[in-house]
Amino acid sequence: NKINSRVDFRTHANPLEFESGRHVVDMASSNGIKAVSIFAREQVLPYYRELIDYGLKNEVEVFTGVETLSIINDKPVELICIGFDPKKIISENLFSSRKSNMKIAKLQKDFLELKGFDFSRIQNPEDKTMLSFVMSGTVGEKAIRFCQILARDDSQSRMSDLIIENAELWKKVLEIYSKVDSYKDDPLKMKAKFLYLLYFDVKKEGFEYVSDRFDEYIPNIGTLISTIHDANGVILYSPEGDFNSEIWDKLLAEDIDGIMGWHGASLGFESERRDIPIEVIKACVRKKLLILGGSDFNNGDWRLGSGLDNKLYMNKRRLDDLNRKLLQRQ
Repeated sequence: NKINSRVDFRTHANPLEFESGRHVVDMASSNGIKAVSIFAREQVLPYYRELIDYGLKNEVEVFTGVETLSIINDKPVELICIGFDPKKIISENLFSSRKSNMKIAKLQKDFLELKGFDFSRIQNPEDKTMLSFVMSGTVGEKAIRFCQILARDDSQSRMSDLIIENAELWKKVLEIYSKVDSYKDDPLKMKAKFLYLLYFDVKKEGFEYVSDRFDEYIPNIGTLISTIHDANGVILYSPEGDFNSEIWDKLLAEDIDGIMGWHGASLGFESERRDIPIEVIKACVRKKLLILGGSDFNNGDWRLGSGLDNKLYMNKRRLDDLNRKLLQRQ
């Protein structure tokens, strides 16, 4: 029974709102999903302990998680960390500490001001509060917050100019996100996503501006993997439709634990949409590496446990695989 035996190892919550994480657990519980890993980007959720306890009360196993980046062969690589001891990770300052967040936020804000945006004109009280949170270093996902604030400010005519100047990117955003429930009726979220992809996606101008001025921005792959392993967790390559064999070979040499074979909408190795070579999947099975994945659920963007088109199913036996691997790390 697919519906009653699912797990979802790629969900997201707002690090500023425990209710956001609790909503993930509630959705999992109501949909018969037995286990979830809940992420923030570049930071451990500050309420992870409460979330694990809340999951236990609702018969949902909750795993700690972080979505992060590294650079291999001058290419950006998405990585997923699951099941680690959060206290060890926090003490190592592996991901953005509050001090680092403040430095990065200042650089991102400087970049946007160089591009013609004026944060002194922000009038919305909620946006002013969010801006203060971002600048104080309490938010891990900084760039998208800046983009959301600017998209909601009608006085920022620069946004309209950028959409005209980058018509192809705007068309792409409309094509993709018009299918997503929480975007299709919200033009401001569309604009924020557009601005983020234009400037702060990996290797884009804003991303490079920050990384050139802040050398702690991207963790070294060897350090990243060894630190997660020392904290009894696992780390997986997340190609997201852009599998690279050279990067995979490098990650195998660094003792990666497996690959995220599911992401968002479909199985990553279905014959009609294969982005991960079937030989890689077979090799993972032979070597007993993990093959995990999930819906990319983020406050309703995708269906928890099902992805975009209700076609994504991860059987509960993947939970057994994960628990077995985590036991090996202890």
